[in-house]
Amino acid sequence: MLESEDRPSDSPHIARVWRGRSSGVHRMTSVAVSTWEIVVWTERGRVHAAARGPETAAAAAEVPDGSESLGISFAHGTSMPHLPMRRLVDAQLDSPHATARSFVLGGEEWPVPGFDSAEQFVARLVKAGLIVRDPLVAEVLAGGARDGHGVGARSVQRRVLAATG
Repeated sequence: MLESEDRPSDSPHIARVWRGRSSGVHRMTSVAVSTWEIVVWTERGRVHAAARGPETAAAAAEVPDGSESLGISFAHGTSMPHLPMRRLVDAQLDSPHATARSFVLGGEEWPVPGFDSAEQFVARLVKAGLIVRDPLVAEVLAGGARDGHGVGARSVQRRVLAATG
């Protein structure tokens, strides 16, 4: 069984927050998505954390029995300046160090967020400059502002590419 729940967020940086728990499941289908996320999971008592990128196609994913996961899926236009989004497309970058209390992101140690405290966690990342949001990208991807508010079409393309990979 794969139990999961998710919720929307009022943060302009976050699309949704989710958590899950597995029992007796070995594989699942990971659907194609155009956003990236930070995921923290526990597998066989060991904590892992990673930034996972946009996925261009659905794929089978292993699900360790008894694992627990928490994810923060970021809104379109949100990115990490220190990590080019193109490196995350169809990939994940694992934190070099993770414990039940903290993990490393952008060379700094950060507390593991909770399901109900994801917005506060992301606000701290924004304040530290690890997370930025380009509202023009979000607007263009939602189907608006094709003219880029006075920004040339090629500049809009570059900004969308930088924010989405």
